[in-house]
Amino acid sequence: MEGKKAQNITVSTIIIIVLALVVLVVLIIGFTSGWGNLWETITGIFPSSSNVEKVVKSCQVACTTNSAYDYCSLKRTIRWQETEKIVATTTVGTCDLLENHMSVATTDKSNKNLPTTALTCDIDCSAANAAAAAAATLKCTDLKSPTNVAGEWTLVDKGKSCPTKKEDRTTGVGDNSDTPSLTDATKEYICCVPTA
Repeated sequence: MEGKKAQNITVSTIIIIVLALVVLVVLIIGFTSGWGNLWETITGIFPSSSNVEKVVKSCQVACTTNSAYDYCSLKRTIRWQETEKIVATTTVGTCDLLENHMSVATTDKSNKNLPTTALTCDIDCSAANAAAAAAATLKCTDLKSPTNVAGEWTLVDKGKSCPTKKEDRTTGVGDNSDTPSLTDATKEYICCVPTA
């Protein structure tokens, strides 16, 4: 027994190893899926607290700066508690919907009215909402170049951009029902519009 040496691992060493592994896993998840997604995942595990006050403040900034897009169209995640329980309701809505205490779809697939707030603003969202509704029906061929040439769906490798002298306007397409069918998972269609 003289030649054998026993190694003792202390409890503190085990705790340090476990903590290092947790930090390593958090770093890997953060770098691979993005830090914003990591925070949403972490906060999704625990009951979320209300962020209505924070959303109202950002809506007031949008109103003060007269930013119709930020106030009327920008989607915001809104969390609030309906009762004294720790159950919160999460939804996506705009400042305009929040101001008017409108009914919206929530994460539990039900419709609920947004919480009542003191938010008021003089921005008229009817024009912005009409423009957003019109944009939702735009097809790629509806998007025109400065010389009135229609856009067209272009097959490219995933992540690649339009050919030269064309710009990617896919985000402006609201109705992509005219997109050709795709069988190759390494490719995608993007809406390319001539730049001149």
